[in-house]
Amino acid sequence: MGRNRLGLSFEGLDLYARRLEKLGGDIKNVAEKCLVKSKEHITPKLHQVMSRHHLTGATEASIDENTSVEWSGTQGKLPVGFNLGSGGLPSVFLMYGTPRMKKDQAMYNAIYGSGIKKEVTQIQQEIFNDEILKQMGG
Repeated sequence: MGRNRLGLSFEGLDLYARRLEKLGGDIKNVAEKCLVKSKEHITPKLHQVMSRHHLTGATEASIDENTSVEWSGTQGKLPVGFNLGSGGLPSVFLMYGTPRMKKDQAMYNAIYGSGIKKEVTQIQQEIFNDEILKQMGG
């Protein structure tokens, strides 16, 4: 995989985090849950789009399935997409095209599109909301 990583990024995230912290919630655990659920939402969409490009199966097999969040201090990151070092390099050509081949916009959108970003944002906000309600006893 290149440097495609999921992160927490939505409007009001800092407010959600402060509120959860005041209620005694485990922010690191919630952040990790957000990242894992986001990746679990994206990965099947990649497999679905890749089914159109099945020659050897190597590129589809390079889709990163690992859900272990990498922590560096207070920043958690989770790789998403293709592992370029393990047969995923053709995914770059598929997503961006070449002089002889049109790009596959659906593949690009499955990782980078505004629709998927909105869906991921909604997933992450729901997880934070659920955790805040749980901490409040609801």
